[in-house]
Amino acid sequence: MVEPVPIKKQRHESLSYTLRTNLNIWIFYATEAFRTHINQELEHCKNVAFEVVPLKLISRDHLRTLTAPDVILVEGKDGWASKVSELSQYDLPFEDLEASLIVFGDESHTASLKLALRVGASDFLSEHSSIEEMMPLFRSIAEQKVVSRSMGELLVFINTKGGNGATTTALNMAIQLADRFPNEVLLIDIDTQFGLVEEYLDLRPKYTMLDALDKLDELDESSVSSMVSRYEGKLHTIGFGRGQGALAFDKSKEIQRILPLLRQFYKYVIIDYSRGIEPAFSQLISPAERVFLVLQQNYMSLKNASRMVNTLRLEYGLPQDSLELVINRFDKKQSISLKDIDNTLPNMVTHLIPNDYKGASESANLGKPIVIFKKKSAISKAINKLTQSLLPEDGKQRGWFSKLFS
Repeated sequence: MVEPVPIKKQRHESLSYTLRTNLNIWIFYATEAFRTHINQELEHCKNVAFEVVPLKLISRDHLRTLTAPDVILVEGKDGWASKVSELSQYDLPFEDLEASLIVFGDESHTASLKLALRVGASDFLSEHSSIEEMMPLFRSIAEQKVVSRSMGELLVFINTKGGNGATTTALNMAIQLADRFPNEVLLIDIDTQFGLVEEYLDLRPKYTMLDALDKLDELDESSVSSMVSRYEGKLHTIGFGRGQGALAFDKSKEIQRILPLLRQFYKYVIIDYSRGIEPAFSQLISPAERVFLVLQQNYMSLKNASRMVNTLRLEYGLPQDSLELVINRFDKKQSISLKDIDNTLPNMVTHLIPNDYKGASESANLGKPIVIFKKKSAISKAINKLTQSLLPEDGKQRGWFSKLFS
């Protein structure tokens, strides 16, 4: 007689989850089995950085070396409650720490559940919980973090093909935003090979993002301000420096932690992905409010844009209305028309930047952005229109006619 073979529901190991902002997580564990399980589950979420500590080694001195947590996950064994209760007595270098406590254990054990509630846990989950079961809690915590900490808006510019103009577009828009909001706009250059932003703006940075990451636990608004480069005394910029790709990759978790901190200090944080979506920095994309895909009127650029839209929606969890197209060097005479692009990528907001290769090249060679070098050019007007689209209605510049009635 043939016995039926039970079929287990398989989870796709490549499945990943995203959050509106990055979360720092502490894991307090009693057993290696729990530590291994939780680590494997958290690897499926792009926006969490976690540090693990054995319950028996929890101490003031040890915790002072860690990054302030948004969430604390605790295995409910081996006197965990007394250890967690001691945290309130520790003098830790974290201001306004409001971490959510989630306890894991046997859900059928009523005494453990009651103990967790007494200690102040927000939730009690099975010690075998999957990432799918944790995600609703993480999403809620991420939403609260965004609202409570008044984070600046995160804008991302991604080239769909090398040389499409993401850097030029991003930095010119950043300059216009900084002109309206001086010292409240940060432009991050993640190109570890060429670092074009500093060249375009003729800057000589003293510090890089790697220096900031080395001081991550000590960073405040004052120290960040001392590390960035300034353009025209208004726009702040920081990059990784040339030839630092390997170091940047090694510090990908720290990069994930620093972004929410920077967003607390700036009204706008703009990231330039001039080389497309690089693995070391991919986790910075999911929290973005708006992602601008910079393309040109050629087959490969359009094909890559289509692929990226699908990737950003399905793998990074970005909604369709957060993705926008920037068609650089637009020319009506090109064989690929605006209608062709609309048919390939329907229902997307599209911004047009006209073709003026000579003007753009001159500004780059002189180290003067075109919105300053040629303020009245067609490109400058198009970028100004793009910048205006970022501002709330009551913050947009009004023409002389409307001012008559103010």
